[in-house]
Amino acid sequence: MRPGEDRTDEELYSRFLTTGDSDSFGLLYQRIHEGLFAYVYSRLQNVHNTQDVLQEIMLFMLQEAPSKYDARQPLFPWLVGVARLFVLKFERLQKRKGLQGMADLSQLEETLPERGKPGTLELVLRREQKEAIAGAIDTLAPKLAATVRTVVLNGMSYKEAGDIMGIAELAVAQRLHRARIILRALLTRY
Repeated sequence: MRPGEDRTDEELYSRFLTTGDSDSFGLLYQRIHEGLFAYVYSRLQNVHNTQDVLQEIMLFMLQEAPSKYDARQPLFPWLVGVARLFVLKFERLQKRKGLQGMADLSQLEETLPERGKPGTLELVLRREQKEAIAGAIDTLAPKLAATVRTVVLNGMSYKEAGDIMGIAELAVAQRLHRARIILRALLTRY
């Protein structure tokens, strides 16, 4: 076991902020990168754009977050909220630049239907459904939205999510149950 592996994300981040311990930040980065990447990619659907946004989030963690993060709250759900804001900012910038909807070759290949594969209309409907779901999740109370993103979008178990969020496994299940009831009501069209 490497030094610091027994510490929570919050402790590692605090240690980095107070002492400048780069090993603590490196370990924290290893823990959170995969989950943040999954969330940002689920919103942008482009690896290169996802990497750009993640780089901005890491710079934010180094430069601005120390004055904005409340150490009493779990770090990862807070970072998912930060990631959401960075994704929205990125999308606004792309729209302003007129690049919204432009596709690189890999995206273009994904939209071309193959025999037995969905065509453009089906893909548009799926994207519309994904956007509706993302929008509905955004309307949930912050604790419910963070739980849905952590468990459903990041594929974590209730136990893992509970550990990250600092709540019991049963509380995770209860939050998901409440969120699903609300989402079902919001998404009756789909």
